[in-house]
Amino acid sequence: MDSSDWYQISVVKPQSKHLSNKLQENLAVAVVPNNSLGTLTELVFRIGQVFGSSRPFIMHPVLHLFAADHGIAEYYKVLQSKETTAIRVLKFLHDTAPSQLFSNTQENNPEIKIIDVGVAHSFEGTLSYWLHHGSKVLSRKMAMGSQSFLKFPAMQSAATLKAMETGKKITESHLRTESNTIGLSAIAEGNTCSVVALTCALYNLKPEDVVEESDPKSELVKQLVNKALRSHPLTHDVVTNLSLYGGFEIAAICGAILTAAKNQMLIILDGLSAIAALLVAQKINPLAKEYCLLSDCGGALQQSLAKRIGINPLLNLELSPSEGTGFSFALPMLQKSLLLLRQSKDESI
Repeated sequence: MDSSDWYQISVVKPQSKHLSNKLQENLAVAVVPNNSLGTLTELVFRIGQVFGSSRPFIMHPVLHLFAADHGIAEYYKVLQSKETTAIRVLKFLHDTAPSQLFSNTQENNPEIKIIDVGVAHSFEGTLSYWLHHGSKVLSRKMAMGSQSFLKFPAMQSAATLKAMETGKKITESHLRTESNTIGLSAIAEGNTCSVVALTCALYNLKPEDVVEESDPKSELVKQLVNKALRSHPLTHDVVTNLSLYGGFEIAAICGAILTAAKNQMLIILDGLSAIAALLVAQKINPLAKEYCLLSDCGGALQQSLAKRIGINPLLNLELSPSEGTGFSFALPMLQKSLLLLRQSKDESI
């Protein structure tokens, strides 16, 4: 599949005006007083439109965490967390990650899977990897992390498209189980610089327009991004920019977003890489955003990007890194909110 194919297959259906009217009617006769639930009412309406149903409900929710390392991160190791991407993946394999602990307390536990698309570590020598291979973790490794985009494109174009295809295929596999809700997040230490550079390239911005001064990494990130932008040719091709500055997890999540939107799935984004993937996806198809919700917004950079996209977080917990934790908090709220329409006095479809 080449880059032009993504523009052809990612035709998201516009949402129906007839359905909008029916949802408004159902909300008007719901068992709660008008406007008593504030923005939750708008949220229920939005989800009904996504599912194309006046009685929407969440079925077989899944959370996919795409894991990868970024080559550019070697230039600001001192400012990064001491926990590498590999260590965080191992936490999931040992059931000690925060998103797992919160999800395990829910009645309708989402299925959680880690997809290794580019972690700079070999897990084959770890017993827990083999115990959970196929159930908790999938190996779809493109490379041992991306390259430093100060010297080379972060990813070869073929690898970028392969990562997008990976996100597509994994999302499609859940359609067979009648899943209609997917959470998309990442485990990706060192993704900040890639996200800033990618945003600048896609929107013709300067790093100063994207990076918040309050971020302790801001000066170094701006220097690295400015140098990188001068090192590569200016292009308006979305997939080329993704290859130059992105990461394997961003590409995979982008493919997942476009595929999920095409199949009218509710998409709950969680974390910096997922927001960056939506920046890319909506450049390919602006309607993709209509199927996306943002669980939380942790840190100034995420808030800045969410504002640029025009998407508001469901929660304000400022989880950073979230790695699916925001999704674990947001999902039960969404499930309970949908009871509004299912308990409407008008039982017609």
